[in-house]
Amino acid sequence: MVHTPVQVCVRTRPTAFFAQDVIVLDESKKTIDIKNKGRINAKQNSVNYLETKREDYSFKFDKTLHNVSQDTVFNECAAEITQAFLEGYNGTVMAYGQTGSGKTYTMIGAPNNYKNRGLIPRVIQQVFADMSNYPEKSFTLRVSYMEIYNEQLFDLLSDISDAQLEKANSDTYEDNMVIMEDNKGNIMVRGLKCHIVNSEEEALSMLFEGETNRAICEHQLNKASTRSHCIFTLYLEARSRVESEGQVVLSKLNLVDLAGSERVSKTHSSGIVLTEAKYINKSLSFLEQVVIALGNPSREHIPYRQSKLTYFLKDSLGGNCKTLMIANIWGEEQHLEETVSTLKFATRMMRVSNEATINVHMNPDALIKKYEKEIKELKQELSMHDQLRGINQANYDPYTEEQKIELRREIRSYVNGEIEELEIKNIRRIKEIFNQFKLMLKEASSMSEQESIINTSTAREKQQSAPPSNFAGKIHEEKMYDENGVGEVENKSGFGVGEAKPNAEFQKRTKKAAVPVSARDNERSMNVSTSQNSLPETDRPKKIKMSRNDAFEEYKRTEGKALHENIKENSQTLKDKKSLFRIVTQRLNDTKAEIDDFKAKIEKKQIENAHLGDDIVDEEELRWFQIIKEKKEVYKQVFEDRKMLKSEMDYIEKALENLRQTLIANFQSFYDDNYQDPAEEQKPPLSSRSSRKGVEEEAKEDVLDEGEKFEKLWYNKLQQEDPESLNYYMAYKKAGKAKKATNRKF
Repeated sequence: MVHTPVQVCVRTRPTAFFAQDVIVLDESKKTIDIKNKGRINAKQNSVNYLETKREDYSFKFDKTLHNVSQDTVFNECAAEITQAFLEGYNGTVMAYGQTGSGKTYTMIGAPNNYKNRGLIPRVIQQVFADMSNYPEKSFTLRVSYMEIYNEQLFDLLSDISDAQLEKANSDTYEDNMVIMEDNKGNIMVRGLKCHIVNSEEEALSMLFEGETNRAICEHQLNKASTRSHCIFTLYLEARSRVESEGQVVLSKLNLVDLAGSERVSKTHSSGIVLTEAKYINKSLSFLEQVVIALGNPSREHIPYRQSKLTYFLKDSLGGNCKTLMIANIWGEEQHLEETVSTLKFATRMMRVSNEATINVHMNPDALIKKYEKEIKELKQELSMHDQLRGINQANYDPYTEEQKIELRREIRSYVNGEIEELEIKNIRRIKEIFNQFKLMLKEASSMSEQESIINTSTAREKQQSAPPSNFAGKIHEEKMYDENGVGEVENKSGFGVGEAKPNAEFQKRTKKAAVPVSARDNERSMNVSTSQNSLPETDRPKKIKMSRNDAFEEYKRTEGKALHENIKENSQTLKDKKSLFRIVTQRLNDTKAEIDDFKAKIEKKQIENAHLGDDIVDEEELRWFQIIKEKKEVYKQVFEDRKMLKSEMDYIEKALENLRQTLIANFQSFYDDNYQDPAEEQKPPLSSRSSRKGVEEEAKEDVLDEGEKFEKLWYNKLQQEDPESLNYYMAYKKAGKAKKATNRKF
């Protein structure tokens, strides 16, 4: 088993005030030098912490990324681990650094900007692109999104109530999710839901949905500081379509966005934000203790269980995993202490080594097939052994129905004295003989009971006179035939087909004269039958000169009336559905706005109470929490109604399109057979596409509203400019409004 060290990449946050005189980066040598030339902190009017310990530092890492794009970060940091993930290795990519250094931007990116998307969306895109390159394999991909907030676990892909968040800040919270370890040493979370995703858009929708549930707040160093550790995990299950060995390759990829370490003296945090900062710094301190212990070969005990973060990352740190850490630094002089602290932690992380192996498991179905094959071979071997001992026709398979019937005949012959003894070949035959004896005994007792019942009721049946046979036949005939049928029933024995009355006529027959069978298929489109060729020239129908648009109007009133009415009915239904859809959407937005208003009231009240030093929730706040809970239930129901309406609208639109195409095709055939376009005598013949242009425009009665027109233009623009970004934007659009409008704030 090969030991591979944890890779570390350092990324700097782009800034106009980069301390290039103090922080010297050499990307070719992959080194970072800190030159602290006796600088004094003017604000504190005291010697800086770095001065009292050491003036200069020199660090060397696997990669240093200074002012690089998101695309470069993915290629340098995550592309290799993503490929290993598809091959069956476990992987972990984590972002570490102080608050405001760009960890969330590195992992998630700007949600509304495809070009600046982060590592997680790029990994998802790469995974689905690479899976399509292996047609010989069958893949199943699952995703989960977990948050560790104040040392409590939350599933970001499920509904998180505000009451849960309030309990998370107290000591009485009971966590329904538990980090566990199986018998093979693999870490899992009981209660965390893993969702199957079949496309890139579905996976991105899960990511954006989880982002809306993350806990964020604003402080001096970051306007949108994430207050929790978040882990987005991909679980891949790969099977071979060609080989029948039944091997299953299982792998997982953890994409970790750690919360930023912060100095309270700089962020000026208080209240709930201060409590969150304590939990964040505490968990990161435990993480550093685990890293230090792993880097010391003489240490026997590794304190993984000190925090939930370190316990969850047990596989990633010193386990079966390929791990990479991105150390984010803020290269301004005022953040020099935090920068040196981050670089020191990154150096310690490089001393940790993992043992990564491909995770191959046997499929239970394949194991069953394997065992069946072994059993078959053992039976064959046993049969050969019986033949060598002189035992013929020995069979060890379960008895078939034919064999059971044959054995029962032998048993009857034995009971009747036709044969002297039953041949005993093996234990299997003895057991089956006993079973057949038991069944025969039950059948005999059952038959005797039935005979006694029949004998007692025979006398009673003889006393009752049976009705005449002709009377029964009449009753049967009356039930068999309907009053509206054609013809009369013959009063004869057997089955009568009836005789038609002289004036009888089939109910569905049209009033037109009968036409030959060969012409019936063309009767609807008014084609001239072959029998009409014998008519005089003056009696033959001639094609009427009429424009296509006029003929189409005539067709909709006559032959195509049913189709036309169906289109009108569906168009009106679609129009009503769209009106209802707009109303439901407005109600959804109003409900969301009400929820946001009450959340703002609670936030304002909490800020006021924090200044007064009162953290007790009063009755008014409790009532607001209850209202928010009720509003969320309403929001969920309205959202489901809106989703159902959208599905119905899509179905009606497809049905309308099919009806229009059918109407146009039928009219084209009808027009060619019965009419002649006056314009065709003077103009050259047009193509079938251009000749039907007016009809198609007229048939398409449904008109798009302004919102649908804008959405269609936006969709076409994306397809032309950057087709690869379509899944990203569609998933972001489904997730709802921007992250800041829906995230949990304090």
